[in-house]
Amino acid sequence: MQPAAKPDMEVVRAAVGEPDASYELPSLGPVTGAALPQRKASMKLVQQGRTLLRAEKYKAGLGRFEQAIGIDASNPYSHYFVARAHYFLANYRESLSFLDVAESRLAADHRWLAEVHVLRARNATAIGFHGRADANYVSALSLVPHHAFALARLTTIDTLADTRQNR
Repeated sequence: MQPAAKPDMEVVRAAVGEPDASYELPSLGPVTGAALPQRKASMKLVQQGRTLLRAEKYKAGLGRFEQAIGIDASNPYSHYFVARAHYFLANYRESLSFLDVAESRLAADHRWLAEVHVLRARNATAIGFHGRADANYVSALSLVPHHAFALARLTTIDTLADTRQNR
């Protein structure tokens, strides 16, 4: 199946309220385990990268997250944020690749796993796979039933579909 033409992201943002890079995420997990010094250094880079994403400095943020992976490749948050930075840089397929790694490493944390599904849905929407996007929003809601962004997106999608059918 061929994806639909790449949508005009300004139109998508206007229609569905695309959040900016400061969209609120769950807090990061505690630093534990034998690799404590590496994890602390990696988490410091993740925090710096998050600050850069909030400032819409996506390439700089991506660099911090990639450094974090270099220090501690087992840090699940660095993989998630590499995916997030790639999303904001419109590198959707790269984002999806890093989400696969993040998903396997965040499987035990339902809040973060829901964020993986939401970001996967946002990527799917951007490349025209709307059915996959819907399925990922539903998956996020199965993990976190009151996930505000997933609820808003599915509600908006339903509203847009109803509007088109009533024309």
